[in-house]
Amino acid sequence: MVKEGTFREDLFYRLNVIHLTLPPLRERREDIPLLANHFLQKFSSENQRDIIEIDPSAMSLLTAWPWPGNIRELSNVIERAVVMNTGAVIFAEDLPTQFRQSVSHASGIKPAQPGERNLKEEIKREERRIIMEVLEQQEGNRTRTALMLGISRRALMYKLQEYGIDPAGL
Repeated sequence: MVKEGTFREDLFYRLNVIHLTLPPLRERREDIPLLANHFLQKFSSENQRDIIEIDPSAMSLLTAWPWPGNIRELSNVIERAVVMNTGAVIFAEDLPTQFRQSVSHASGIKPAQPGERNLKEEIKREERRIIMEVLEQQEGNRTRTALMLGISRRALMYKLQEYGIDPAGL
């Protein structure tokens, strides 16, 4: 660029004090968990979310991805997962669809088919059932229900809202 006259020679020499070579993310797979967790903390804080970890299956997908967009792409994937997530853990299902399909195809992992059991949904259904059962036993008293479930009243209120449960209607 200096030879072509599109970059100032004096600025080139001023900036060229230290030469750094930074390999692409696909060549530094061991850095992906560290970077992913850094972005998780950053975006959880910025978006006031209580997402505390990335599930091992999701981390495996992140590590297997070729990262053509390098670190910026990783940052975007984690930010999207944080913003779209409603729980405390990022699961493989929280990653972009094309991301999951491409990685699963390349690694030989069979993608989930429509109609197959979805563990995340089944856990939510069971959690809702248990909350309703204890809420009925406690005659709609939210404080006692939270105590019986071993969660804070605030967490119970969040779950009641998430599952559309109205204690007054019990």
